Amino acid sequence: MNPEDRTDRDRELVAAALTDYAARRTAFYERTTLRRLLAKDVLMYAARGIATADEFVDAAFSAMESSSEETNMGTAWQRMIKDLAWPTAIDAGDIMAERDGALWVVEIKAQTNTLNSSSSPQTLRSLQDRVKYHSSFQQARHQPVRAMIGVLRGPDTDREEEYRVSERRNGNKDLDLFKYRYIVGRPFWRWLTGRPSVVSLLGDLPVSATSLRDQREQCVRRLKLEMAALLRQRN
Repeated sequence: MNPEDRTDRDRELVAAALTDYAARRTAFYERTTLRRLLAKDVLMYAARGIATADEFVDAAFSAMESSSEETNMGTAWQRMIKDLAWPTAIDAGDIMAERDGALWVVEIKAQTNTLNSSSSPQTLRSLQDRVKYHSSFQQARHQPVRAMIGVLRGPDTDREEEYRVSERRNGNKDLDLFKYRYIVGRPFWRWLTGRPSVVSLLGDLPVSATSLRDQREQCVRRLKLEMAALLRQRN
């Protein structure tokens, strides 16, 4: 595939992922009910100084929306990463790609703060287990299986890491000397897709994506009207 054709294809793939993201967000707004909001701890919001029903709807809706939004965006990024990979990558629960004579098992993180000291051992343990699993199928090909943590956003980084168990805190012994590649930002995008980012592929966002603001506002207005009606009913 020549570069121009590939760029056109990649723009279509990004647009498709964003359109799917928008459809998921639309479904969220349509199925969000006042009953779901009222399941929140109202006292928690009152203690924050929220005094009116409309303020409660705004705050509780934003809190509920945030988690769902991040999940849907993560799904969109996973789809774009797999589709834009060049040469191809396989999404088999984790991203796998053949590069530099090795099969890489890649753990994708959205940004650097999603991998902290408390979550790092569990992430690495899962990655180590998957490397061992895939290695068992590569013996006939004599192809090494290597581990990578790829981070979409953050200061450009590309280095080899080795987990060391502290002498003072000897937990996680099973991870001692586990090696993996840690690559962040543009180096990761280049390694996987041959591009420094997806920015050049965005173009005009799909109409379904640009209309999300209006759909969100309509949802919030509906919830406030339902709240007012319920308050009048309960006097």
